Amino acid sequence: ISTVPSACSFPAPSPSLKHNFRKKRVESECERFKREHANIHHGYLIKEVKKVLEDKEIYDEISTGRDENFIRIGDGRACIPDVICKSGDKRFFYEVECGTHKQLDFNEKCNKLSMLTREIIVVGQNRQVVGDNLKRQVENWIDKEWEALNKKDVEVYLTTISDCSSQRLISHLFNNNSECNTNKYRKNYG
Repeated sequence: ISTVPSACSFPAPSPSLKHNFRKKRVESECERFKREHANIHHGYLIKEVKKVLEDKEIYDEISTGRDENFIRIGDGRACIPDVICKSGDKRFFYEVECGTHKQLDFNEKCNKLSMLTREIIVVGQNRQVVGDNLKRQVENWIDKEWEALNKKDVEVYLTTISDCSSQRLISHLFNNNSECNTNKYRKNYG
């Protein structure tokens, strides 16, 4: 499914190009992804998730722009969800993951999202990333933040891009009321 180009290293245009045409050079999609995201691959995964969600036609509006998705959460901090979907008055926050975050960074991102919503949707690029990395990271975050998450009644949905596109939205569900695929969440806390 991936639309990630194999190479995005285009030679930079000469500085005189702007001078010759007296116009600002248009930034390529690849350059924008490089500027806005941890890596180009992450930018293209976000684009792919947006396309899958648009094809499902269940949301009124879908935003992936960093400026549009910038939300102040207090204490001088901000959260920028990868994808924000609107349906009526309700907003849904999707976090697209390559599986390369360090646990501390992943926890911080999830903590910020839990300040915005009680439903966090994490989308991994494939089942291997979800099974090998993201499921463990979600479980570690839940273990660390259990008391706060339980008070907020936070649910975490963990899925893949292909599961989203095939109408199977949830690969794993973590909450304090139901079992997840590993039974860990309920077994340890419920």
